[in-house]
Amino acid sequence: MAKTFTLINHKNLGPAIVLEKHDYYIDAYFSNKLGTKSLVIDHPSIEKWTLPITDFIKYQLYERIFDSWTKEKASDYIGDSNIQLVDIGDDVINARVKGTKTYNVSISLKNSRITFSCDCPVVGLCKHIYAVCAYIYKKQFYQPRREYNQANNNQKKDNPLTASLSSYLYFQKQYFDFISFYHIFDLLDKSENLENDLEIIHSFYSRSQYQLRVMELLLYPLYLNTNFHAKIDEIAAKTPSNDIKNMIKDLSSFAFTTRFSRVNALPWYNVALKYLNIVYNHDFSSLNNPEIRYGFETDYYVTNLLRYLSLYDISLDEVSSLIKSHTFRNYVYIIKSRVNDELLNKENVKYLFINAMNDSEINDPSIPISLLIHLLEGDDKGKLIPVINTRFKEINDENYPLIGEAICRYMFLSHMDKMRLEEDYLTLADKLPNNEYLIKLIQYQRGRKVKY
Repeated sequence: MAKTFTLINHKNLGPAIVLEKHDYYIDAYFSNKLGTKSLVIDHPSIEKWTLPITDFIKYQLYERIFDSWTKEKASDYIGDSNIQLVDIGDDVINARVKGTKTYNVSISLKNSRITFSCDCPVVGLCKHIYAVCAYIYKKQFYQPRREYNQANNNQKKDNPLTASLSSYLYFQKQYFDFISFYHIFDLLDKSENLENDLEIIHSFYSRSQYQLRVMELLLYPLYLNTNFHAKIDEIAAKTPSNDIKNMIKDLSSFAFTTRFSRVNALPWYNVALKYLNIVYNHDFSSLNNPEIRYGFETDYYVTNLLRYLSLYDISLDEVSSLIKSHTFRNYVYIIKSRVNDELLNKENVKYLFINAMNDSEINDPSIPISLLIHLLEGDDKGKLIPVINTRFKEINDENYPLIGEAICRYMFLSHMDKMRLEEDYLTLADKLPNNEYLIKLIQYQRGRKVKY
């Protein structure tokens, strides 16, 4: 008997298999690392599966749909002597598995739906199907650690940057290792082909176990250096490599968010700021200075942010990151008092102060509705809900799930304005499709007795 599942691709989290569908959300399994996550149905970040069927094997999405007993029984079949691959295409896998008898296994993909079937007596997912999935993964995607190291030894000998990166990134750092970092920086600073070096860095960045470390411990500290910053921006503008372009785009977003939104999130951050100047100026005599500053003083933070805003245009993503950050919210009125008219008229800058706007300013029709939708997540006082309610006709269908999520979030917050805004919540929820759960939630929060 055939068994079918839906496959999806999440813009941020990657490929996944839908394990269970509920009324308003789905449970989707991404990988052993990310595990199972609950996602709102029809969320804008969820896309249809467009990858070949072998990527389902590559990401080991099959692991979650089989129980441990089936996996244990299948282990005896995973091998060349028991499995014959008949056909592997973009949307189909056919194989024969030799057990007490020879059974035919088929895995097919159509319209983001993956179907498993086997002609053995077992109903549903059997050990033969798991054996085929595990066998293909072992043959095409799995590489033992010893073989991996041996295959890369020659490359490490020939390329000192690869060897240095391997050593620097291999262990999870709990501090900023400025000596090792300086060695890598020196190699990049003297490099005659920085674009090629960025390709090498991307080879580490593309591995899930290294991605965050490459960003936090290598690329971002490098980005703090003005010369290096300018060099890689120049490369990003002219390189034909989409991998490098996307990595640098991620870096730019991470740099802004880290510098002005995640001030206390990275344990090495303040150490890095203090010592990077020492590294860049070769002034190692200052390394004995025991003074380390934890956190930012108000003036230091505000001055640096205003300087950044004067030098660069900020995107709506960066506006949203700032508004949601605890540090910015603490300083928003101080920052606004220091912003001159010229800076305030720069693109998107005035939107940073939406939480400090009065009702008439927020209702300014010149503010794009797309921006208001974009800022819903950072609007912890619900100021935008009445505006969204008034301008509902301007909203696209694809934004309805975001509005539904915002209403849910506001209803569980405890602030004085909530009771005043409940009528706006109810009116707005009434305009959304599939709104029964929202209306029940609002009524429940208002103390009405509603039977679910």
